[in-house]
Amino acid sequence: MIRTTALLLAIATLVLTESACGSLIDGRCEQGLTACGGQCVALDRDPENCGGCGVVCADGTCSAGACRVDAAVVGDAGAPRDGGVRSDSAAPDAWAEADGGIAIDAAPDVVDASLITLDAAVSEDDAAPSDAGPPPLACDLAELACDGVCVRALSDPSHCGACDVACAADEGCSAGTCTRLCATNEVACGRSCVDTTSDAANCGACSVVCESGICSDGACVTGRAGHVVILGHDYSASRGAMDLLLADAMWLSGVAQPRVLHYVGTATDASAAGVAASLARTSSRPRTAAYAASAAEVPLALATADVLLVYPQAGTSDDALDAIGAAWARALVTFLAGGGVVIALDAPSDTNANGASGWLASAHLATATARSECSGVIAHVAAPGDALVIGVPLSYRAETRSVRWIGADVPVIVQDDLGAIAMHHTVVP
Repeated sequence: MIRTTALLLAIATLVLTESACGSLIDGRCEQGLTACGGQCVALDRDPENCGGCGVVCADGTCSAGACRVDAAVVGDAGAPRDGGVRSDSAAPDAWAEADGGIAIDAAPDVVDASLITLDAAVSEDDAAPSDAGPPPLACDLAELACDGVCVRALSDPSHCGACDVACAADEGCSAGTCTRLCATNEVACGRSCVDTTSDAANCGACSVVCESGICSDGACVTGRAGHVVILGHDYSASRGAMDLLLADAMWLSGVAQPRVLHYVGTATDASAAGVAASLARTSSRPRTAAYAASAAEVPLALATADVLLVYPQAGTSDDALDAIGAAWARALVTFLAGGGVVIALDAPSDTNANGASGWLASAHLATATARSECSGVIAHVAAPGDALVIGVPLSYRAETRSVRWIGADVPVIVQDDLGAIAMHHTVVP
């Protein structure tokens, strides 16, 4: 058997070697051959140049450009086992058995070396699975693996006691349990406990910074005056002079881009649309807008506003307006003390007699009496030096649904022959 196997390998090597070489003809090789060291060779089967010039197969066998080793034998039945050796030209039934069951072609011109397979059971590459994946995460003592990261679950507020168990903003994680971080008179801002009644960097709430550096009772002491403006226009119709009045009122805040809180309430659709159109015509003065869906939301929303714009409440009764003013009173005093601006628009109404003057009086901000309609009258600027009328013509026509007040306890800025149309009260802290 050993002699027969050696004979087969010798025959295969001889055939492959003889058919793998050729001579250079006019410095070129025949088709299918490659020049290596002055000879034309077949890189796909030359054991001295297997797959490339100078690549030598240790066992002398090259097939399809790769070295193969240890040809296997075939069984007694004549069919190849573990690879086997046969020729390309012979069909399976043309094989002839010789000495010990080794099958060879009766006329072996070329040996199909691709049928010579490895005897080794498993290669080194086959021994390790190809889809093993990354090694498992190894966490240290007192750590827990959460989403591929080791965390200290006994103290991590995002994974307190277990993965993804997050503590509240005013809590920390202690011994794997969420616990309140701060004393009862303090609030957690980030990972610090602060007294928001006096902390100038967190005044009234986290991240509310006082420009003056002074926070008192949860409100910034700004040193800026507050302003109360009353305009007897509902802006369902408007011209340039009235547009400037509204724009100037917003700029009394002294903020480069004032944050305006709108309370539309029961204003008519024409009034709401007219205010929006008027503000659009003065859009060169940048500002941002927020809207309070109800009167109850106004005190809270004022914390992040510079201007409160209250539309004409044409559909609200006097009693309801008085109640709104009383509910807003405390928040408005604080708002004005911080340099805020309150703008009250008004218009004729069949539902109330006092309108804006009613809720302003209940909030203890201004008193104006005897409201009456003055649509179409010529209005005159009574105080041309006031900041409310910068750029406003000294006279203009009051458009439809304008009103005046006969008596008022605040400075009159624009008036007609009978009463005040626009008023401006400065509130000094």
